[in-house]
Amino acid sequence: MILEIQRKVAESFSLKYAETELNIDLSESEFNLLNKGIFATNMEGKWNIFIVDSSVYFVRSWSYNCIFKVDFEKNNRKTILRNLKITRDQLQYKSTDINYDKTEFKNSKMNIIERRKSQWLTLHKNNAMFIGYLVNFVFRKLLIFKLKNSRKQFHWLRGRKATPIHC
Repeated sequence: MILEIQRKVAESFSLKYAETELNIDLSESEFNLLNKGIFATNMEGKWNIFIVDSSVYFVRSWSYNCIFKVDFEKNNRKTILRNLKITRDQLQYKSTDINYDKTEFKNSKMNIIERRKSQWLTLHKNNAMFIGYLVNFVFRKLLIFKLKNSRKQFHWLRGRKATPIHC
């Protein structure tokens, strides 16, 4: 999602909203995931999550309805998610219970971050394994190539009395 669309979606956050305190600490790596943005790539991914200015927006991926807005504060290497704002536009979001919304946000939306973090770690672990396999494959090919060429270099010795060559 391009920055211009992100800004327009952020500006569309409803003027009718409920607000509650969160005070959730994020590590630097977790914040970096949010800063890059988390975007749905298929219909199972229900949320687009991105930062505009000093707020994190949680937007329905298929309707672009901005449901949650979270103000954050950066302190050294930690980021604190301070206030959770939940739309109260009944056309976009049906819930009216702030405690339920806060619990749901903490449980499900923060799990998205954890899952994306673990996917990122798995991706890099798999890339490292792939590079290891690739290096192993290239090494084996070079070794086979060298052995084949070494036989070709000494084919003229056939039929003659071979003398040992010390390397």
